Amino acid sequence: MILKIVPLFQTGLSKILLLSILLTLLSNCTMTNKLSYGKQMAKGTIEKKPYVNKKGAVSNTIFDYFFVPSKEEKYLISISQSNYAREELDKYVGKQVEVDCELTNGAESVDSSIEVQVQSRITDYIIIFKIK
Repeated sequence: MILKIVPLFQTGLSKILLLSILLTLLSNCTMTNKLSYGKQMAKGTIEKKPYVNKKGAVSNTIFDYFFVPSKEEKYLISISQSNYAREELDKYVGKQVEVDCELTNGAESVDSSIEVQVQSRITDYIIIFKIK
């Protein structure tokens, strides 16, 4: 049996393989600077949303604060571990800010300044040390 060696670029299979490699590389090279775990500096906006418990009930008196570095990312701000109270974060809601922060994952502690008991959550959350 004699095998003919066909140049790789002339086969249909090789074109599909090359296209799939290029698409994989492009999908891994996004234009967003996604946050990674650990301490870092990041830019984004701060949002304030009504607290929603595990049953889906929405509170009109308790609010969660989120740091949003891009359209694809939204991180709960840990009030209990951050250097900013809710009242201080209210000054920055809806504004573009630069923060010294730490992104972590685990059980986000409940803020002891809230009079009503709320459920803790296991999630990605951010600790804000300084807002610039």
